[in-house]
Amino acid sequence: MVSKLKTLAPKALRVRPGQVVIVLVLTVAVVGLTLTKTWLLMVILDLACLGHLGLAIVRARGRILGSRAAGLRPVAASSATRYAPRAPARRGRTPR
Repeated sequence: MVSKLKTLAPKALRVRPGQVVIVLVLTVAVVGLTLTKTWLLMVILDLACLGHLGLAIVRARGRILGSRAAGLRPVAASSATRYAPRAPARRGRTPR
């Protein structure tokens, strides 16, 4: 399923040099909880995911619900305009 919510992508995360120790400690904690308390880890990860989704909903509330709240209907683009080829970009000076 595709969602309109902007959520965190691990690929986009940057770890600063000062945060390397924190990331290593969290990694060791996750591995340790996986081996010893699997269900506790699952509950913690589920709560973190729900919290993140809740935060994303609060941030996107105006963007997603804005058109409906104003009483406007979203307009769907026709298939002709959606898949129409783009005109080639002109290079250099344009004729007058």
